[in-house]
Amino acid sequence: MKNKHAYLISCSAVCLLAMGNVYAQYPKTEHSIEQCLHAALAEKNGGVVKVELKIENNIPVYEFDIETADSKAWDIECNTQTGKITEIEQEVGSADDALFKAKLKVTEQDAKKNCIS
Repeated sequence: MKNKHAYLISCSAVCLLAMGNVYAQYPKTEHSIEQCLHAALAEKNGGVVKVELKIENNIPVYEFDIETADSKAWDIECNTQTGKITEIEQEVGSADDALFKAKLKVTEQDAKKNCIS
């Protein structure tokens, strides 16, 4: 039994050290996840499906995946330095979705034509 406890303590210590290393690589955030969550839900009220902390241009950003009551899925990004929402995107099912096609800047044909092989 002592070996089992020693093993669990060792595993816990390794996990804590690994977590410390993960957190050490991110710059300090000025605004908490709660503040950013409040800002995101003010934009699109719904259920949070996933939260991700990522680095964009050397700034930590929380990305919230939110599903609204009308079953639409949204990606909302919050800059942790300012606490401001920096991006709101509606998820679409495929590249054939009208919302996706409406945002295209070049046609698929033009993109293929200009592609370097």
